[in-house]
Amino acid sequence: AGAPGGARSGGWQCSRGQCRCTGCWPRRTRSRCSDAKGYIADVTDEVQVKDLVAKIEADLGGVDILFNNAGIIRRIPMTEMSAEEFRQVVDIDLVGPFICAKAVIPGMLKKGHGKIINICSMMSELGRETVSAYAAAKGGLKMLTRNICSEYGAVLPSGLLADIGQDAAVHIEDVAVDEIGSVGGQEQKRSTS
Repeated sequence: AGAPGGARSGGWQCSRGQCRCTGCWPRRTRSRCSDAKGYIADVTDEVQVKDLVAKIEADLGGVDILFNNAGIIRRIPMTEMSAEEFRQVVDIDLVGPFICAKAVIPGMLKKGHGKIINICSMMSELGRETVSAYAAAKGGLKMLTRNICSEYGAVLPSGLLADIGQDAAVHIEDVAVDEIGSVGGQEQKRSTS
């Protein structure tokens, strides 16, 4: 599993049920893992991410869970934000998860399993003052997740989980959380072929 946090990221890796902590976790956690490994890449650089995934596959046998958590926010009124500032937010918050998912999906399909968790925001649904780039990126990430799910797995819109597998039937459940926090939903089955 990878846990990006920012444009350059450390994280944790799990392979064959054995957790391996890396770079960004507190020292007390790392000390519990005798074979800890650190992995760092710029999530906006496709070559770095591809090389990182190849290294993880060589070291650990592959990525079981991708946790796309890299993100930034620029609180700048839209008319005062430069296109470069807008692009930076979109590159890290939307293009980064695309690049990371694209890099791990082939290995997950080959193994027949894997999970991709994309961290969105209430801003994926709501606009708000001074966060135009962030809201656009998180809305795009939500739709990217739905697209990944329609091609490769199942989606839980409230949590945006893509479960990658070789199963021909895909389970899609729309989950809605009401005002008191209870969860309800409906099921659909459809073929991926």
